[in-house]
Amino acid sequence: GFSSVLGGLGGMKGTFTNLFDPMVAWTFGVSISISLLSGITIDQQQWQRAFSMKRDVVKRSFLLGGLLFAIVPIILGLLGYVAANQALKVTVGQNQLAGFSVLVHFLPTIGVVAFTAMVLAGLTAAGSSALSAVSSIGITDIYKFLKPQSSDRDLLMAGRISMVILILVGMGIALIPNIQILYLVLVVGVFRAALFLPTILS
Repeated sequence: GFSSVLGGLGGMKGTFTNLFDPMVAWTFGVSISISLLSGITIDQQQWQRAFSMKRDVVKRSFLLGGLLFAIVPIILGLLGYVAANQALKVTVGQNQLAGFSVLVHFLPTIGVVAFTAMVLAGLTAAGSSALSAVSSIGITDIYKFLKPQSSDRDLLMAGRISMVILILVGMGIALIPNIQILYLVLVVGVFRAALFLPTILS
């Protein structure tokens, strides 16, 4: 129940009970907030979604989509609190897999398989959207700039090459030994923040 979540609110050591702790805010909260706010602004995927809709439904669609999406990180975040509850004795091998460790601890095998399939479906959807976005950037912003008089066949090939490059870069990052998701989040946050003002002013 919810008591399992409350038991882990302070983290595994019980030292993070204050939601307004300046140390947590300045070392993690502020940087993540800037990353999230910048990300929605500079993300080519979001711009493509916006331009694909009729003007009168854009605001409503993004507000409703944001509310529905918020359910996912909130629920997955609660699993982290459950993992931190020492009374439940959840074995956590890696901190970045705490939520998955909770599911393995409490769910039968079929439940873990179903959750894994759900995560893979979400990653596939996000990945296809990213590939569509990078192909648009590769065609419109790069290839057409370098070669204005391009045939449709050339543009199609440029889009495909852009997608292949993104896949190879992603695989290369994923294969880095002992890569930490936290480090990736912070690096992406720096990238997003750097592009925020140029996007607003463009």
